[in-house]
Amino acid sequence: PTPPAVGAELFLISSRDLDLKAVKPASLPSHVMSLTMTAKLTAAELGLSTSLGEKTYPVQIDTARVPKDFGVILSDLFIQSGEHPFQIQKVELLTESARDSIFIPPSKLKSIKNDFYSELAQNFKLQRQTVSARALEVPTVTDIFPWPQNLTTPISRQKLSPTGSLPFLSAIPAGTDSLPRLGNYYVLPLRPVVLDPGYYQELEKFISDNSDKQLLIGLNNLGQVALSKGLAKRFPNICFFLDFFCYVANSAAASFYFSTVPRLLFAYSWIEGDGQNLANLVSALPSALVGRVFSVGAGFRPPLFVSRVCVHRHSSGECPPNCTKHLRLPMLSGRNKGQAVIEDCMTYFFLTNEE
Repeated sequence: PTPPAVGAELFLISSRDLDLKAVKPASLPSHVMSLTMTAKLTAAELGLSTSLGEKTYPVQIDTARVPKDFGVILSDLFIQSGEHPFQIQKVELLTESARDSIFIPPSKLKSIKNDFYSELAQNFKLQRQTVSARALEVPTVTDIFPWPQNLTTPISRQKLSPTGSLPFLSAIPAGTDSLPRLGNYYVLPLRPVVLDPGYYQELEKFISDNSDKQLLIGLNNLGQVALSKGLAKRFPNICFFLDFFCYVANSAAASFYFSTVPRLLFAYSWIEGDGQNLANLVSALPSALVGRVFSVGAGFRPPLFVSRVCVHRHSSGECPPNCTKHLRLPMLSGRNKGQAVIEDCMTYFFLTNEE
């Protein structure tokens, strides 16, 4: 509670630096891309082909004095990749000649191998540059889902929280009674951490069972963003919004999401950002997204953190008898009072007051 007096002796009782050895990057093996090479040998040419490129070399075939499968010879040679970030680990030889009677001088084959690896290295570099440049491109957003006429913005996130202690669905309900409404939509804010695939199976069943209703699904992680594409193809009665756990902090993120998620109505901005951050974001949005990104609004309390550890079991050492897996425990964080909400062995910690 109070700092120690000047000159007091302090003791370090815990440090990860004491438990873990220092990581030396040089001691970690580099990632190597595995390649398959097709080698097509004719009487005068050796054509080499991989996913990184292809090239043809003139050769002269002689008869081998000691029979040996030429495919094995190529495999043994081309697996020697040196310092390249890729390696030819499989060779498929196509030839009409007898495989064990082919002879090409080793020096010639080594020269071909070195030249081919150099060719692939250049292609690899260009490919990486192209992929990197494409990844940094901000998607152009022009065609977005029409805004429903009966909805006004901004939309307070607090209005979208289902009945209960959590602002999202810890489990998919059997019916729509506990769901919040937004205009004609029933709102389903999805859980940010989903370990059981049954959660998404129940979601699909719920959507199918309520095909006569309009549903608005809140996406709370990137996996759910990927899930949205398949759901939108199968179910025309659903739309989406981007919930606060997706952290839309800048216009590039907003453009990515609105160009990726089908039938995306709106998104909540970065919840940890201040008013200036939101103003900067809104001013940088493409015209098509103006009015589609806004803050969660006043009064909304998100969980401070989510833990896979049940805090009750952690503190007591065991599960309570006949545990329902639905617990509410008061907690303290310094002078701040909080509540631990435990649902299905996961803990969500909320502040109930701040001093």
